[in-house]
Amino acid sequence: MPNSTAKNRALALPVINKAAFDYEINSERRMAGWLTTLAIESGELRYQEEIASGAAYEGRKDLGNTQKGDGRRFKGHGRIQITGRSNHQAYTNYLKKNKHLQFIDFVTHPELLALEPYATDSAGWFWAIKVKNNSAIDAGDFHKTQIRVNGINKKTGNPNHWVERQNYYARSLSAFNKSRGGKDR
Repeated sequence: MPNSTAKNRALALPVINKAAFDYEINSERRMAGWLTTLAIESGELRYQEEIASGAAYEGRKDLGNTQKGDGRRFKGHGRIQITGRSNHQAYTNYLKKNKHLQFIDFVTHPELLALEPYATDSAGWFWAIKVKNNSAIDAGDFHKTQIRVNGINKKTGNPNHWVERQNYYARSLSAFNKSRGGKDR
């Protein structure tokens, strides 16, 4: 994440490492895919809450936004931008069941999902548990992992920022290869 500040990277590293451990994001492919997603969705660790108001999500039943004001209230929170009442509820349920962090009800307090360690932990949960991207990346399907997170742009057939996603992924894999003393792939 070359455009992230050293301070943001230093603050994020411990929570990224913990979430990677907790969600078995434990191979080069898994980590490269997840870090790519974090880089794109958080603006290289700058944002933990969606910049847009969330008005575009109002009435989106596919996101569980069934009550007036849900679009704005449940706009994207966290490093992967957990969006919608149903996703906030699903992460809340996961926390309640697994007890690996202090429990917070993110339906009652969705804004708290933008705070650490939840911002990054929820990104690990979404990647590994909600959309099951560890198995997709293990099978070599990086494209599928990004669609599961971002959806498909109907004009291009790819997730938004596809070229940037590919570049981040290649750079991440290259960094892992170099750290082992190998040459670029």
